Amino acid sequence: MKLSDFKIIKTFPLIIKGKNYTRRYIAKCECGVEFKISNQSIRKRDTNKCRPCAIRKEYTPTRDDARLYNIWYSMNHRVNGKSKKDFICYKSKNIIVCEDWKTFDIFKSWALDNGYKDNLSIDRENNDGNYEPLNCRWANRGTQNSNTRKLRSNNTSGYRGVVWNNTNGTWRSRIGINKKYYEIGSFKSKLECAKAYDKYIDDNNLEHTKNFS
Repeated sequence: MKLSDFKIIKTFPLIIKGKNYTRRYIAKCECGVEFKISNQSIRKRDTNKCRPCAIRKEYTPTRDDARLYNIWYSMNHRVNGKSKKDFICYKSKNIIVCEDWKTFDIFKSWALDNGYKDNLSIDRENNDGNYEPLNCRWANRGTQNSNTRKLRSNNTSGYRGVVWNNTNGTWRSRIGINKKYYEIGSFKSKLECAKAYDKYIDDNNLEHTKNFS
């Protein structure tokens, strides 16, 4: 394929690595979805469509369905992916997409009946559970960031919401809500802090992931 075959709406700076020159673009598919592509990928492609449009066989979404279709496609692709990340996050935990949601029309009906909006993404309430109606909801980025099983890379306590206070030599429990931190209290041990963090979540009916189930 040629660059002229794509509807380019943004071009990123040229990346030079040794003798390899890579230009990255944001292109727009005929379905209305924007997708990233490099000049190297363009040469290998046989279509100028986004990936879901390029591989779909049974269903052709309308422009209004394009975003929801991509969410559905990505959800099914993740649990069956071959990458190391997909294996660690999904296959190793036996996380699957329920049988009904392997059909887009059924997934679409559930989404529209359960609060789907263009600014929301699908979120599993139990991060170790499956993609299924009883475990999924539509959430904004803030809710999704609060509901994650992973600890931050700079976490040294091993617990959520637990940090060391150098001033008085105690462990401090705090929680982030809507980009603001709220102090819960100071304790002598990390375990006490972690339990206080979980209790605060329960007492205030928050959607954050707890330290202990």
